[in-house]
Amino acid sequence: MTLKISNIQFILLAAGKSTRFKSKNNKLLLKLEDKTILEHNIELIEKIGFKKITLVFKDKKIIKKVTSSRIELIKGGKTRTLSVKNALIKSKIKAKYVFIHDAARILSTDKLLKKLIIEIQKNKYDCVIPFSKCNDTVVKKHENIDRENLKFIKTPQVFLKNKIALLHKKNNNYELTDDSKLMRENSKEYKIKYMLDNGFNFKVTYKEDLENLNLNFK
Repeated sequence: MTLKISNIQFILLAAGKSTRFKSKNNKLLLKLEDKTILEHNIELIEKIGFKKITLVFKDKKIIKKVTSSRIELIKGGKTRTLSVKNALIKSKIKAKYVFIHDAARILSTDKLLKKLIIEIQKNKYDCVIPFSKCNDTVVKKHENIDRENLKFIKTPQVFLKNKIALLHKKNNNYELTDDSKLMRENSKEYKIKYMLDNGFNFKVTYKEDLENLNLNFK
């Protein structure tokens, strides 16, 4: 099946502070095999065929790893939410759909991206959100929580661009952890698709996470 990608923008968020990683080095520039985490993501995004790519950065060292002149560079804000807002409002790229992805979550396969493209282009949904199920016992104040109703939300998430851009313009909560929240809190107004993803979609948050990544990439 031929994927139509020309009307899709891909926003890659690489402006985080890496506070929990506790290192002087930007975690996105650390090597995983022979490439940095950032390079792994950009390589796969370009391999699939995305040409409308926006990289949101803060650390100038990030820019040095961008070899393609086609990638749009936009400076990030003080929080993740403001970085996304900057990318949506300041971008000169025109597109019907937009992917929003945390660069710290390495894309190891193209399967998820292709599934998301197919789902959003059915024109049935305003956003498609990948998630995984909870397989562990979850406890709050010594009481078990029903894990069957829990979802681990991931990125990339994909949206109708005009709708998510408008929501970000109106939004005053600058501490969102993911963009689908803006639609999820108005679920009667927006058509939301949750898409189960059991693939390896791992986010680097702590130093120990790199060990898990290296094991999966061997």
